[in-house]
Amino acid sequence: MTAQSIREAGVTNMEPKLNSTGARQLALLLALICTAAASTGCAGFGATGLDRADVATNSTNDTEKSAAPTVKGSLGMTFVLIPSGSFWMGSPFEERRREMDEVQHEVQITRDFYMCQTEVTRGQFEKFVKETRYRTEAERGGDPITWRTPGIDQQPDHPVVHVSWHDAQAFCKWLSKKDGRAYRLPTEAEWEFTARAGFRGSFGETSIISATEANFNGTTRYGKGSTVGVYRASTIAVGHFAPNAWGVYDLHGNVWEWCNDWYGYYRSGPLMDPQGPTTGTVKIARGGSWANAPEYCRVAYRFGGNPASTFSTVGFRLALDVSNKTQPSPQTAATGKD
Repeated sequence: MTAQSIREAGVTNMEPKLNSTGARQLALLLALICTAAASTGCAGFGATGLDRADVATNSTNDTEKSAAPTVKGSLGMTFVLIPSGSFWMGSPFEERRREMDEVQHEVQITRDFYMCQTEVTRGQFEKFVKETRYRTEAERGGDPITWRTPGIDQQPDHPVVHVSWHDAQAFCKWLSKKDGRAYRLPTEAEWEFTARAGFRGSFGETSIISATEANFNGTTRYGKGSTVGVYRASTIAVGHFAPNAWGVYDLHGNVWEWCNDWYGYYRSGPLMDPQGPTTGTVKIARGGSWANAPEYCRVAYRFGGNPASTFSTVGFRLALDVSNKTQPSPQTAATGKD
């Protein structure tokens, strides 16, 4: 089915044209401003092109994040605890190829939650279909391109694709009943908070990315210091590359991931646990895919589609609220391992 773009307006590059002297002067000025902001408790300045980005406000350090408690689901999914905290959502003005709908604003996530370490796989979705005899929207509509025949080479451990937002919700409902837990799609804010893992770079920890770190169209470069790599032209197994600082995999590339929110322009001012607009025409998807250039895999980039549409580049990942049914074992809580 035809993708429906949510982009109403865009700017391909918001960076000023500077010579080397001007660039050095601007970098020095930004450094002085950031230093002053840090000393006075002010915030609001994002990454300035450094490979290592500033750490966002959060109560946990890197060591603690890497040992986060986990819980298991019945399909072999592992959910990692994401601690509450504040962060700057969106992209700073100087980020390469940013879009106009990425206005940077402060967001507070007030409750801990769990995020699945990997995207839902084709094999896991197949178990759902076999148990419930569910037919996806593409199948019910007679589309020859479906999750079974996606038009790309796939294996059971690849992320499922050609599933609509409604199909993802049906999967959440089934698994919630099966496990006695309230599985759901993450909000857009929860997704970006997880992907940033306490950092402000274009790709979370860093401001560049290579095809040896994620599955995207590596034949194009993004930023100084990046390199040209491979284009795999398909999905790959989930968890193939190293996870981020919170132990979550594939947040850049492989497949876009449906979020719960309707698309809308960000509201100004600090926000607490934003849920997006109450109505809309397209649902948010985040993270970029195997088919996209690296700028579309940036943490702040926003895409979406009609909730009934399916794509060979879009799948989903589950989130889970903390409850008495999601308490990890004492060993898991202490070590982060089962």
